[in-house]
Amino acid sequence: YRLANLSDNGRSAPPNRHALGLCNKAASRASYTPFIARHFVGARAKGELRGELANDPLFCDLHHLSSWAVERQSGSTMIGLAEQATTLGLWGIFTFHGIQEGHLLVGSTDIAELLAYLAHASDVWVAPLAEIAAYVQERLPQA
Repeated sequence: YRLANLSDNGRSAPPNRHALGLCNKAASRASYTPFIARHFVGARAKGELRGELANDPLFCDLHHLSSWAVERQSGSTMIGLAEQATTLGLWGIFTFHGIQEGHLLVGSTDIAELLAYLAHASDVWVAPLAEIAAYVQERLPQA
């Protein structure tokens, strides 16, 4: 697992590091990425459950990271995505806004199934986006 090769035994990001999730729906507008790069350690872009949307920590743009929109997905689907990313040495980002209620939700039994899997998956690092982005940034300075 390539991200593990960057490891220093779980060092956390400093508390002043932040991450942001955004969606740029207007293709004709200028890119927001340079602004985000000046103010945030990392940011995810809108994602879909199609294509290869896991990020390669060795080559990703920390300020325009792909993510999986996992609202209304089953626990087994989310586990499959986590396993796929881990097998390929990639960084998967799951996006949802609520558990069992609200906008873009996941079911409580589905998130419980995913969390039970992650609790026993020793080769998966679960952390906030900002913590992982800071970790990658410290080891692989972006151009």
